[in-house]
Amino acid sequence: MPRASIYTVGSILIPIICLIFSVGIVTYEYRRAESAHEELRKVEDDTAFYQSLVTEMKNKPLPSKVPVIMVTENEPIDFVNTLQLLCRASHTQIVSLYNAAPLAPAPVVGATTQAKLPDNVQAIASAITLQGTYKALRSFFYMVLRHPRLFTITNVKEQSTGHYPLLNATFTLTRYIQPAK
Repeated sequence: MPRASIYTVGSILIPIICLIFSVGIVTYEYRRAESAHEELRKVEDDTAFYQSLVTEMKNKPLPSKVPVIMVTENEPIDFVNTLQLLCRASHTQIVSLYNAAPLAPAPVVGATTQAKLPDNVQAIASAITLQGTYKALRSFFYMVLRHPRLFTITNVKEQSTGHYPLLNATFTLTRYIQPAK
């Protein structure tokens, strides 16, 4: 094949190949942009749905009853038994437990208004240290969260025990009681 015909074929094929390649790139980018636009639309729909849920929850009245237990002489024992049952179920171990006198609820950082406890409810804080794996400690916290009695957990600090995979979790657990009248 003469050299001139190779140049002629090359001068015809190279632009056609470039055109096909650029059409492929443009098609790919168009589909990517369309996919991103569809994802953005889904996120906006989800955001609108969750905003409506937040608005609905803000408009609901707060419950008038706090899930508390009447004070009896067995209440502290029942509390410790509940903690032991939760620890057994979550495979954690109580390292230390210190009860404090009834406290006023701690102020929430960044809150403009603080929720006030009803007059007939007292808060009792307990400093607790648990030992277990991360998974076991997380399981314990979830069990406390789902417990029918009202507990609040604050000041959670985790640290290594030096024996992998065990951790110590120190936190303040506040329980709420209704004093005898």
